[in-house]
Amino acid sequence: MSPAELRMAYKVLKNAGFVPPEVTLRNEIVSLRELVNSVEDDEERRKKQRELDFKLLKLSMMRNRPFNLDQFPEYREKVVGKLEG
Repeated sequence: MSPAELRMAYKVLKNAGFVPPEVTLRNEIVSLRELVNSVEDDEERRKKQRELDFKLLKLSMMRNRPFNLDQFPEYREKVVGKLEG
């Protein structure tokens, strides 16, 4: 939970039509997940999955959380292979 002064500031911003970038990004991620699950064309699905992965990574960085390869299983083997040399 956010401190009271931040909640008040967020409420003022929200009432003025502004939302924090993190909230906007989270909404985009939710929409992209739904789209990835509904797209039938394999190439388009891969394109949207890459876009989703990028946004998940960006959100993780915005939250100052370490990058977790478990969130990106399709890239895990490639990254581990590169790191092991």
